Amino acid sequence: MVSPIGAAYIDSLFGLEPPTRGPLGEEEYVTLCSEVISAGTDTSTTTVEWAMLNLVMNQDIQEKLYQEIVDCVGKDGDIKEEDIEKMPYLEAVVKETLRRHPPGHFLLSHAAIKDTELGGYTIPAGVHVEFYTAWITENPDIWSDPGEFRPERFLQGDGVGVDVTGTRAVKMVPFGAGRRICPAWNLGILHINLLIAKMVQAFKWVPVSGAPPDLTETYSFTVVMKNPLKAVIMPR
Repeated sequence: MVSPIGAAYIDSLFGLEPPTRGPLGEEEYVTLCSEVISAGTDTSTTTVEWAMLNLVMNQDIQEKLYQEIVDCVGKDGDIKEEDIEKMPYLEAVVKETLRRHPPGHFLLSHAAIKDTELGGYTIPAGVHVEFYTAWITENPDIWSDPGEFRPERFLQGDGVGVDVTGTRAVKMVPFGAGRRICPAWNLGILHINLLIAKMVQAFKWVPVSGAPPDLTETYSFTVVMKNPLKAVIMPR
């Protein structure tokens, strides 16, 4: 056992011995542990950055969110986990961010175990199928004005009752779905909510004069901004 206080993630990896190949190698241990660390930070920070970009571009939405925060905890109150549950507009802002900017545009690929018909296409056995999640959130048959950042859709409209796990309806799956869903999606959502709430409570975010935020995407570990967000940040 590696951890002095109990079984750790790496301990579970040491116990893995796939019958077709034997124990994992050192490089695989490093890769798997790195994925656990980066998946818990990169996805959350990327989502927060996209949220702040949209709040910079939409000052009315930022002000509405700020007023909800002040009404709940005051201008200088400490925002706690239980306070997040009392901020429906904050939840709507986070959901709309995940809808417009899902952290990853593809889920884990799946391979057909036999020749299959899917959506009018013939999928031969062994062929991998990729699921493009962003297509769902960009589909005008599912979302009205899909290119518009409008948190209100989750309070009244086509987003009411939609969750981020795809359990009720597959209208957005930013964390995947089913057995392979991100195991810490609920912790990630909490962190994102807390970060955004605290950043908006403490500071007013406005565009840099002559340098509006750039919505261009590029691929890294997640789908990130090609040009990082620039904003003027003023204490409230």
